[in-house]
Amino acid sequence: MDRYLHPLPPDVAAACSNTARFPLHFLCSNTAVTIEMVSAVKALAPHAVKEFDRSMNFPLHYICGNSQLTPELFYLLMAT
Repeated sequence: MDRYLHPLPPDVAAACSNTARFPLHFLCSNTAVTIEMVSAVKALAPHAVKEFDRSMNFPLHYICGNSQLTPELFYLLMAT
C-alpha cells in the first residue's frame, strides 16, 4: 500500500459528495494518484467504478484526463 494512503474506512470510500462523486472520482483526478491508491479505494467501494457524477463522468473519465495515467491504472478501472 502507498505510504501516503492511510487506512480508509469502507463507509468513507463508499460515501458520495454533493456532486455525486465518490472518493474514487476525486482520486482519479488527482495528479498524485498511484495504482496502489486506486486499488485500495476500489477494493473498499467497487461499485464506485460504475457510478457517474453530476457531470456524467465515471472515474475512468477522470483518470484518462490525468497526466499520471498509465496503462495499469486504465486497466485497473476497466476490470470489474
